[in-house]
Amino acid sequence: CAETGHFDADITKKSLENLLETRITELIENPVAFLEFCCDYIQEQIRIGLVEIMVKNGYKVKVDELSGIISNKKYESQPWKSIDGGTTFSIMVLIGKKLYIANVGDSSALLCCKHPILNPSHIKYEKDAARPPKEILTEVVDTSLSTYIELTSNHSPENIEEYIRMRTFKCSDEKSN
Repeated sequence: CAETGHFDADITKKSLENLLETRITELIENPVAFLEFCCDYIQEQIRIGLVEIMVKNGYKVKVDELSGIISNKKYESQPWKSIDGGTTFSIMVLIGKKLYIANVGDSSALLCCKHPILNPSHIKYEKDAARPPKEILTEVVDTSLSTYIELTSNHSPENIEEYIRMRTFKCSDEKSN
């Protein structure tokens, strides 16, 4: 979003670089856990950074403890306004013969090659944090070969599958938002 997008992207880049410099061993030893931590850590760094910059610019700021939503206002007479914004985030790490992928936001990743040798059946999910394990589809009907394969999909309400998933999925009983 234009409101905070550049700021969020800068924090994301710096946070990821810091994690890769200081915790590369964790990435190599347990890439799935590292990528989950990475996404949570970056989200928290963005939240901290946004609050700091708003306070520095003279805003009153509150953060909803349950949802994490940041609201601000400049003057006491104004209503609280939720801060919109965010950034997309995709990281792919090749360790041995496995490609680990983390994706957040409205960006997609494609794996491409010169000759049609790729098939959706080549993808094996270890974990999809956006779906409970019982919902991870491993059956692939299409067996045709292609020069590209979609590795991640759009995490945005404009993607019909994602819209349905967001409307039906609840992360946890403790944090229903």
